[in-house]
Amino acid sequence: MTSDPFYFMGKAPLSKSLLNRAFIVKSWFPEFKIHGSSGCEDILIMTKLIEELKTLKKTADPSSHEFDCGLSGTAFRFFITRLSREKGEFIIKADSSLLERKLEESISFLSQLSVSAIKIKGGFRVVSKGWKIQGDGIYIPGQTTSQYASALLLNSWNLDKDIYFNFSLSSVSYPYFKMTLNLLKKLGMQIHQNREEFFIPKNQSLRKMSYAPEQDKSCLFALACFASMQGSAVFLDWEESSLQADHIFPEVLKKMGVSVSFHQAKFQESQDKDKFHDFYKKEKSIKTSKEEKSKISSFMFENSPVLLSSTKSLTPNQKEEQAKIKNSYLKVSKSNDLKSIDINLKSTPDLFPMLAVLCSKAKGKSYLRGISHLAFKESNRPKKIESLLKKCKINCGRQGDSFWIEGSPEWDQPISPFTFDPEKDHRIVMAVELLKSLKAPIKLTDKTPINKSFPDFYSCISK
Repeated sequence: MTSDPFYFMGKAPLSKSLLNRAFIVKSWFPEFKIHGSSGCEDILIMTKLIEELKTLKKTADPSSHEFDCGLSGTAFRFFITRLSREKGEFIIKADSSLLERKLEESISFLSQLSVSAIKIKGGFRVVSKGWKIQGDGIYIPGQTTSQYASALLLNSWNLDKDIYFNFSLSSVSYPYFKMTLNLLKKLGMQIHQNREEFFIPKNQSLRKMSYAPEQDKSCLFALACFASMQGSAVFLDWEESSLQADHIFPEVLKKMGVSVSFHQAKFQESQDKDKFHDFYKKEKSIKTSKEEKSKISSFMFENSPVLLSSTKSLTPNQKEEQAKIKNSYLKVSKSNDLKSIDINLKSTPDLFPMLAVLCSKAKGKSYLRGISHLAFKESNRPKKIESLLKKCKINCGRQGDSFWIEGSPEWDQPISPFTFDPEKDHRIVMAVELLKSLKAPIKLTDKTPINKSFPDFYSCISK
């Protein structure tokens, strides 16, 4: 099977993980300014919830209201904790597929704050008189998610008492908790840590009144996987340091033999629009025809998505966006000799679906470890990826907490056309599209789940 060349130059949308956390902070401090936003469904849901809460607090009777978190597990965990600080009785709803996941953990978690959460049809009823911490401290389990620990931190502003809690360093997705910890410290929250014990003094207030989130590294990784097998990608304004766990993806790709390099260079808008294409020709000796030039898209994201096409003249606003490009970029180029990898993804679970597909084209047997908690994502991801790869005649399977893939640079067995249901999982959609780009004859039953995290995904991968 041969694949079409892939070219990309641009930026990713802002990190939805960081934006979700920033919007919870903004719910406590309306004057807090967030530079940029996102059109992904998770952020639209969160901003809607925060606006509804803001409106509710201005009403004569703010004690009862109904909120809907849709498919967003992050919004549910963060917002139910935010809501528990308010006095009253509230209904918080969620999509049925989200309610099938282990959301009952919220009941035991909130009970330690003297807040009642009762599961009802379609969601939960929350009854609160504000936080009243029982005992000497709070224990937060982390077997399936770190988001309750993050939710506690995000909502510990302006408390009239100190708060103590325990959270294991070996918890699932601990780096996401660490991301919350570091973000809040940057914004001025005092958080003291002694290994697995945490202490937040009372009367915490915001010290930094604005915040500019990073680009979403998991979205960049998805595009990097296309480049690793089919062409090249240049990610503009690459941050050398990051709060996101997925920032490690360049090192993962390097271990697999992919060409990855960091550069300092200034890209500016020029009257000569061929400058971007000349860069590709110089760097990778790509012969760029007029037809191929029209296939190259640049995705710029500042306060709203701006898709720049090389076949159209730039508007003044687009020129202004391009002028904001900073000095650094990351370049990922195709490898003709992908190597197998043995890696633990416990801290970076979002890499799993795309990395599994990448490993299917690597020579040898790859092991993706620490994946058992991925059964509780939007879909049972290990199960879905196993089914997907096996339909593509790729030998793979689960072994305890690990997933193995017997990769091969060439797929020798013919693949029968098949239809695949992503089960509302945006990362399964990405994995299917990567396989389709390699000429696997797959028809997705539903592409809309991609809107959860990366609405412009199809624009970025279109040829």
